[in-house]
Amino acid sequence: MSSKGTRIANNFNSPLSNIQVGKSRFKAPRYPVVLCHVQVSSATKNLESQIFQNSKLIIGGAYQLIKNALEALGVEVIVTSVPPCSTIEERAKCLEKQLREVLKFRDFSLVGHSMGGLDCRFVISHLSRQLNVRSLTTISTPHRGSSFMDWCYENVDRNLVESTLRGLAIDVRGFQNLTTKFCKDVFNPQTQDNKNVLYFSYGASPSKFNQLSVLALSHKIIKLREGSNDGMVSIKSSEWGQYLGTLDAEHFCLRKQNKYFDVKNLYSTIVDHLNKQGF
Repeated sequence: MSSKGTRIANNFNSPLSNIQVGKSRFKAPRYPVVLCHVQVSSATKNLESQIFQNSKLIIGGAYQLIKNALEALGVEVIVTSVPPCSTIEERAKCLEKQLREVLKFRDFSLVGHSMGGLDCRFVISHLSRQLNVRSLTTISTPHRGSSFMDWCYENVDRNLVESTLRGLAIDVRGFQNLTTKFCKDVFNPQTQDNKNVLYFSYGASPSKFNQLSVLALSHKIIKLREGSNDGMVSIKSSEWGQYLGTLDAEHFCLRKQNKYFDVKNLYSTIVDHLNKQGF
């Protein structure tokens, strides 16, 4: 079940030099924080390399600098990884196995970016018998699917799309799970919220979208169908539980530190919010 809550205009574009990691206003939560993302395929890496050209990226993985920054604040951080573009159920089973091995019967909070948020919801609703999940915070997660996925299936030859994706070693079933019809008719009705877990969410929509971005086409399509979006997910689709704000960034800028968006500041804000919630 979703609720829009109060929308807050959040801007996390402060200069990186202004971050005083370990000496800032941010406070660590009581429980471990698990960062959930989808393992990046070679195709996605190529997209990101175009978006982030001439910028300084994370060395050693998308979450390494984020993990280091949070640990400097005293946060116990666990980073998980699931296969790219498999079905939500298959990714969730992989995620649950990692959580059970590390955090069995311990209280913890989940933070999921993009499809990682759907994996978390599946785990909470269907696979959490041995897990004590206290909260889930999602970042630009397509809870109601993406109308760009709909457009692709409507306007591009399906056989061509699927053969191209297979050629890139991408499991097409993951993309099928992101259509608005699948989320509306299958995933959401079958994946009910757990009353013992608190749900928070962020959406994203850059104030000025770069028309040379590789996401320019998808941004335009989604804007016509759903309104404001980050090039992959609309604000409307990203809202789940208590909506905490709209981030001024494109979709891929939300998963690693870059010159366009201060991701470390965002994640520090998220853990500080968990602290204030008693987690």
